[in-house]
Amino acid sequence: MASGNEIFSVVMTLPPVWVFSHPILYNNIFQYLSSARGRPAVCRLAVGWHSLGSQQGELLRGTVGCFRSLLTKTRRQGSALGQLALQIGNGAGIFFQPGFQGLSTLPVNGQRQQCLPVIQRKGAASVITDDMQSGCSLCRWGRGLRHLQGGSAGLGHRAVVPCPAAKSKRGAQAKSFTHGTSVGATEDKEALPPWVLLSAVTRITGRQKNYFCIMAHQGEKEDHPASWKGDGMERRQTVPTLLQDLPRGVPDRRLDSAKGYTAAWRDSADLRNPAFGLCRLGYDPHQGRGLLLGSLEGQSVGVEDDRHIMTVAGSRSGKGVSVIIPNLLFYRGSALVMDPKGENADITAARRAKDLGHTVHILDPFQTVADRLADYRASYNPLCALDPDKDDSLVADVGLIGDALVMRSEREAHWDDTAQNWIEGVILHVVTWPTYKDCCDLVTVRHLLMHGTSHTADGETSTGMAGLFRQMEDNEAARGAIQAAAVEMQDRSPTEQNGVLSTARRHTKFLDLAQLQDVVQNHDFDLADLKRQPMTLYICVPASRLGLCARWMRLFVNQTLAAMEQEPTPRGMLPVRLILDEMPVLGHMRQLEDAAGQMAGFGVQIHGIIQDLGQLQHLYAGRWESFLGNSGVLQFFGNSDLSTLRWIAERLGKTTIEVVQTAEIPALQAQQGLTGRNRGREVVDLLAADEAARYFARADTLRRCLVIQPDTRPLILQRYHYREDTLFKGLWSER
Repeated sequence: MASGNEIFSVVMTLPPVWVFSHPILYNNIFQYLSSARGRPAVCRLAVGWHSLGSQQGELLRGTVGCFRSLLTKTRRQGSALGQLALQIGNGAGIFFQPGFQGLSTLPVNGQRQQCLPVIQRKGAASVITDDMQSGCSLCRWGRGLRHLQGGSAGLGHRAVVPCPAAKSKRGAQAKSFTHGTSVGATEDKEALPPWVLLSAVTRITGRQKNYFCIMAHQGEKEDHPASWKGDGMERRQTVPTLLQDLPRGVPDRRLDSAKGYTAAWRDSADLRNPAFGLCRLGYDPHQGRGLLLGSLEGQSVGVEDDRHIMTVAGSRSGKGVSVIIPNLLFYRGSALVMDPKGENADITAARRAKDLGHTVHILDPFQTVADRLADYRASYNPLCALDPDKDDSLVADVGLIGDALVMRSEREAHWDDTAQNWIEGVILHVVTWPTYKDCCDLVTVRHLLMHGTSHTADGETSTGMAGLFRQMEDNEAARGAIQAAAVEMQDRSPTEQNGVLSTARRHTKFLDLAQLQDVVQNHDFDLADLKRQPMTLYICVPASRLGLCARWMRLFVNQTLAAMEQEPTPRGMLPVRLILDEMPVLGHMRQLEDAAGQMAGFGVQIHGIIQDLGQLQHLYAGRWESFLGNSGVLQFFGNSDLSTLRWIAERLGKTTIEVVQTAEIPALQAQQGLTGRNRGREVVDLLAADEAARYFARADTLRRCLVIQPDTRPLILQRYHYREDTLFKGLWSER
């Protein structure tokens, strides 16, 4: 395509409704201007419209922010937008000047219409195309202005639109018009650069051919220095499509002089500035050192932060395809993955083993993953992590197992506490008594809880629970803790003793599953290996068995956190990431509650994934906000419950908006130019609860997600989909 002074134009005819859908209009214009990057061009958009009537004022106000944003966006993309002219067919011109913050009025048809000042300066005539059917005697431009309906007195073309025939040369003066009246000459050096000049064109071709016209001129790249900030206008980055339809807080539509409440959204400029947080635009996920959050303006956005992560997304909203799987495909640090249905292992295990160099173990008692991953299947015996010779830590380590096995209920707190003490005593006994050396596992513990054992002492043989009591009384290991557990049980009344046994058996019932017995009786790895080498551990349970196997899954969380605390953290090691999908299934966990504020310092990063904040509130009562407060990243999408939506609205804060109130006025006042409109400012939520439900909905075609980080403004990103985005092509395996 030619360059230089040649003018290129595009004409599109659209239905009137597009006039009011200015984000769509905006994007179409920008796409054309971007394609003609660095070349002069004229872009014209014509929309058939017969009568705007009372809606005209709303249209004018609604398009101001849109075109100012367009000006900024084309400049950031290397295009120099020279002129933008907007025409409404009934004779009212819209006048734009970058940086103009207020609104003025122009008498048209006996009424005062919304408009902005007009500036004409050197070079503007070069963008005018001589295609008008009528005009002035010099340039055939704007002659129809004097035929406006209503016959506005004194409203000639010189009063509204500068005559392009009045060309100016360097050092000469250029005409400038505002409010429909000439305000005299403006020196060349005081005028705006050609690539930021916006002027209005009013063209009347008859009552039946009224239309909406936009003209844009592009100059050369060198015409727009990077340091220019505009005529008092704050320099702002482009507004991505993800923000276009948001009601408030969009950078290009913020009040520049707003005071008080100033909540707003982050844009791409913020993501390039280290002062605005750890999120980065242009993040390279292939380095695998952080969390891939999504994309903005076609570029990946990620964060390298060792603090915890919390994803709050409704059921079937795409947590796996948008968050879990994309990060497992890239993250190079060790990971423990709670994997309901085995989907994450099916899709990412081969990639992590072959491409990322991880040792991969899949605990899959119910054979949920594909047979091609059979070589990665493994077993883990929680009791093998216990050292019977370490009396100083043995009781505490067994306590973690007991805490995992007993899922507490407030209504049965007494029975849960006593049952846990008894279970821990039996585990200590199995770990330290020589008879159980070759069968030291939870299956043996379950057998003893159900049937007891046979024990002979002083020539007397006891069987059942009595035999177990006698055997434990003879076990002096663990500094007497085993003997104390046996004596405590025998001192209880038969009724209470039966209640404790019944509760202990209920909490260990999952060990009767034959599939689980096979997995917990053998031992293929140590959890401390998560720090010693790159390792990924998948814990796979069918969705229908999550409740029954929750205690088994809790074991891994408790023992992993303990192992990470005890194992030294190598210098420069990436955090071990615990990806807890469907975290509420685990129930209340004291270890996890404490880890929310402590474990980040031990090289552990917890990524909790829940469906709504109500689940967190139910499980952790007064401390549920600790999970949110200690997280470096909060993600929200697909939320529909009121508690989560209200929390989002409150967390995002409030912003200040400009409001216009219109009242009916007498005809006499209207003739005097009064409009009955009052402008003021109002403090509102940056995003209301119902708006959060809509903009981040599961059905949102833009796949938007809300990202909140401490000490910075909120961010809206587009979620990835590993099946649809080319970033993941060739990395994942089919189920």
